[in-house]
Amino acid sequence: MTRTARKARLATFALLLAAFAVAIGLAEIVLRVAGYSALHAMYSRPELFWRHDELLGWSLEPNAKGRFTGPRPYPVEFETTIETNSIGLRGPELGPRAQGEVRVLFLGDSFVAGFEVEQPETFTALLERQLARRLGRPVRTINAGVRGYGTDQSYLWFRERGLALGADLVAAVFSANDFDDNVTLHRARRPFGKPAFALRPNGALELVGAPVPLYDVCSSVVLGADYDPTRIDGPLSRAACFFQTRLADHSAVFTLVATSLGRLPGGVVGFLNSFTAPGNEEDARRARLGLWPFGWLRADLAPGAAAPLSREARLQVEGELTTALLQALAREVRVSGASFLLLMIPQHWERVDTRALRADGVEPRYVTLPDVIEPQQIRFTNDAHLNALGHRVYAEGLAPLLESALRARRPLAGPAR
Repeated sequence: MTRTARKARLATFALLLAAFAVAIGLAEIVLRVAGYSALHAMYSRPELFWRHDELLGWSLEPNAKGRFTGPRPYPVEFETTIETNSIGLRGPELGPRAQGEVRVLFLGDSFVAGFEVEQPETFTALLERQLARRLGRPVRTINAGVRGYGTDQSYLWFRERGLALGADLVAAVFSANDFDDNVTLHRARRPFGKPAFALRPNGALELVGAPVPLYDVCSSVVLGADYDPTRIDGPLSRAACFFQTRLADHSAVFTLVATSLGRLPGGVVGFLNSFTAPGNEEDARRARLGLWPFGWLRADLAPGAAAPLSREARLQVEGELTTALLQALAREVRVSGASFLLLMIPQHWERVDTRALRADGVEPRYVTLPDVIEPQQIRFTNDAHLNALGHRVYAEGLAPLLESALRARRPLAGPAR
């Protein structure tokens, strides 16, 4: 090819790019006039109600109020009012302990926080009324769930801040993504990172990555060999992240495309997501929920960067570390004088050291779905979280477990502490 021909091709390519940019610009203007909004404005941002926290990575802003809309980037299925109290927990002020009051504290992530439903519809609020009827005394349930938290953050929050609440029973609700969260210090596209615990050969847990710095939004940092923080992002993954967070999320055109894809049949969305080739089970779950985390770019490493653990090694580390965190949490709860209840489904229990946990008196409990209820009935169409019916079903199944744990703890008659 002659030099003149190459120049002509480059000029044609540049002209096509310019035409495409103009077309996108015009489409953006038309859609804005038609009422379309960018994703960051139309849907709740991941950092909604979050504030940077040097100890935990992030925590809920105290005395905050706003609207939570989602799921993102699918068509809106829920729009709820969220309010936090003066200590940064969802729900009303705790106030002084009433005479004979029993306090139940719930730890966990978005499943516990329940932002997808209104406060009175959450299973924690429903349980407050159900347990009061069952026990015949005042009950206060405390929702300490924070979106995105792993077992490590829940344990750290309870150890450093939750003890002061004087709970009689602490219920830890374990989610599937806790395994991955426990070995992650920063996930690309999240505004804040978090600390993590390193499990040392003597069994001790050592906090690493604290005080938590402000990470670049497109960086990815996980625990690697010997539990050392390891950065695993590379140029391609950072470029994809930049496109999404700086351009696509601020484009009405992208909003239209994303919501249109969200309406495709599940099989088509699954086929499109298959091209992301996610690096682990949690990435696969996220890929099924949307076309945009670009999971296939996760293994794109910068020159000289340490390679992440193999899948087998990562699963082993996740199981060992999660076991140690649950043991530490259970011990901390019992030292405080409260009872501990672990809510974990059987398939997750199989991934931890059950012998070690049982030796510490930790036995999982879980809620089974009534035969008359189908799994798809209790969740939103395009979101994995519980809908209002799901919260009611979960509260009804959980109530007898909590009642049993509280009655086994001590006689319920007598003055409050």
